[in-house]
Amino acid sequence: MVGRVGRIAQYVFAAALVVPACSDDDGGEDAIGLGDGAIGTCLLFADDVGAEVDELPVVDCAVEHSHEIFAVLEHPDDVYPGFDVLEDFAQTECLGSFEPYVGVGAFDSELFYSWLVPSLDGWNDAEDREILCVLGRQDAALMTGSMRESNI
Repeated sequence: MVGRVGRIAQYVFAAALVVPACSDDDGGEDAIGLGDGAIGTCLLFADDVGAEVDELPVVDCAVEHSHEIFAVLEHPDDVYPGFDVLEDFAQTECLGSFEPYVGVGAFDSELFYSWLVPSLDGWNDAEDREILCVLGRQDAALMTGSMRESNI
């Protein structure tokens, strides 16, 4: 779905990210330069995913998946602003992007939202500035199909 060649970025999961699904690690996608083309990409994270990821476990949205990318943001700073600044930025901006994508506000939805922010190494070594806003089910059940305009 979203193919990348070359460098691999490291992303740091938001502390609230739930990863309920089981999956092998084959076929991950490089996280560099996803841009707006990543919006709508579905992911299937393994239960044992660590705090940092190098590849995104992309799957077709027609199969069961744990998360879906609903926004791609870029922090305006040229110099790594620090994890806490990126977290604050992501929390606010992802919340603002949730309702236009899903069709219902985050506080009225059966879905949760979270984010992946670039690590210091990803920011400096791979020039990765992208923050990925992801959604998943609050009950940790897997989803089938896109949640875009689902109104759930």
